Amino acid sequence: MNEFAVPLQVLDDALGFPLTPQYVHKAKPDLALCERLYFALRDYHRRKTIQPLDRRFHRPNLSFVGAGSSVLVNTAFDGYAVNSFIPRNGETTLPIDDIKRALVYADAVIVEDPVFAFCRMVMCHRLQEAKPSFRALTQALEQLAQMRPLLEHQLLRLTAYFPEPIPEVWRNLPSGAGGPISVRDMLAGTDYQDPRVLAVLDTEESLATVAGDDRRGTTLAISELMKKYGDDFKPLYRQAESVIYARQHGEAYAPFLAGRSQRRTFERLMTLMPEVKDGRRIRHLAQLNTRGVIDPSKISFDELVSVRLREESFAEWRKGLDDAIQSAQQRSEEDALDIDDFHEEMVQLQNHWDKTARKYNDNQRVAALITGAKSISIDAVGGFITGAVSGGPTLGALASLVFGPLVGIEREWLHYRADKAVAGFFTAVDSADSA
Repeated sequence: MNEFAVPLQVLDDALGFPLTPQYVHKAKPDLALCERLYFALRDYHRRKTIQPLDRRFHRPNLSFVGAGSSVLVNTAFDGYAVNSFIPRNGETTLPIDDIKRALVYADAVIVEDPVFAFCRMVMCHRLQEAKPSFRALTQALEQLAQMRPLLEHQLLRLTAYFPEPIPEVWRNLPSGAGGPISVRDMLAGTDYQDPRVLAVLDTEESLATVAGDDRRGTTLAISELMKKYGDDFKPLYRQAESVIYARQHGEAYAPFLAGRSQRRTFERLMTLMPEVKDGRRIRHLAQLNTRGVIDPSKISFDELVSVRLREESFAEWRKGLDDAIQSAQQRSEEDALDIDDFHEEMVQLQNHWDKTARKYNDNQRVAALITGAKSISIDAVGGFITGAVSGGPTLGALASLVFGPLVGIEREWLHYRADKAVAGFFTAVDSADSA
């Protein structure tokens, strides 16, 4: 099993300084920087594929059900020929709100690397009058710098998609008696050409009747598939693509379903791919996000990290969420999450949590903890958390490597930090009554 790796050292080396909020302003995006970042991250992502998913953990893939971006290559680069087409290049921004929403419940999350996606796009385009929007690269670096604690603590994993480029893409496009080419025909000839994905959606095997060298005929058949599925085609294709991508990396697929439409798409995909599992944690995270009961603006990255310093705190919090969801669903005729009932359950959980945490309300007690823990560098834990959320050593055991055998005051300090972070999570769920 591969380690749960993050490319922080790769980024630091390529940039020439640590990718932190204090230093990120030193980045001066240009073609030379894009080239350095591209080759460094390309080699990294090819070496560090996603390890198989330990089913005891919930690690959703956030980026792989979105639209993504594609690239028409107009300058030969790194094996990409002119007039070839990269059908999925990836997003150049990070879904920060979705990351926060997921990490309130999930053990870790996986997203596509926005820096690599931007640099690949730039390197495959000829720089003419219009220069690339390097501001997008700056923004991606700034976002990663803000989320460095999540990367250091193995809560966020970056990966990259390497689809086969479509050669001489213009040969796919139909023309002639069919009249003007439509947008659907254009997309069928470019974005949706993966035969493995099409095999899932082509239940009538219409593509099997097209001669292997008839590329325009294949495009027309794909266009008919798009017409058959209508608005469902694109999300179905993307989710099926995600499953197939995960198979290449050892069944690493766990979807992040941010809304009702994605949930419906996933259920339809399960009829086409019965091997896709509908786990309880997938369903519960989907319920939380479908009903919009988590307010990401009220969750800090420090809180997301601190709650993991004591695994018992996170486990108790998540069990409370599970129980509240199940209780609210049982009261609903449609097995859906009833917001009012869920909110009532969470208020009761918060009251219980507040009672157990009252020993920290004494300012002198907190001051004593802080004084006694001055020798503890909480941030130092990050470098030792390799594999902790993917079946490796527990956070507590890894913390012991940093601190040595934890004495009472140190354990209590970690307990305080984690329970304080959970208290912040309750504030994020308070939006439920207005959802």
